[in-house]
Amino acid sequence: MMTANDPPIADVHAALMNRAYPPVFVELHFDIHPAPAPAPGSVPGSESDERRAMSDEKTETPSHPIRNQKSEIRNSSASGRYVLSIRNGKPTVQRGGTGHIRLDIDAFTALVHHRATPAELRQTRRLAADDETLAALTAAFPRP
Repeated sequence: MMTANDPPIADVHAALMNRAYPPVFVELHFDIHPAPAPAPGSVPGSESDERRAMSDEKTETPSHPIRNQKSEIRNSSASGRYVLSIRNGKPTVQRGGTGHIRLDIDAFTALVHHRATPAELRQTRRLAADDETLAALTAAFPRP
């Protein structure tokens, strides 16, 4: 999984374009959102921080304005929807799409840097995608 030493990716387009892909034919629709700000005293990317983030998603409590401002400032330029099309290993990336793959920028960073597989991210609730989309994502981002 991701470690505290992995800075979040600042340029999603460049991160997707500047990597090698297997010879697959897939179209992946990402919806990348800001990572939650770490709880006071927690280590970002730690197990306790991930548990806190998951419990925050389950509760319907009002959002904390300072925490939300920090997350948006930290990741606002990388947030949004992107379509990655891979044709025989050659990528193209554009803004937009349906957002069938929902994840935060830290989970996206873990995926791109091979720190976690798509299945591991979904199992820990850091990525949301149906089974067919998960299979396509796994084909495009195999563990080396």
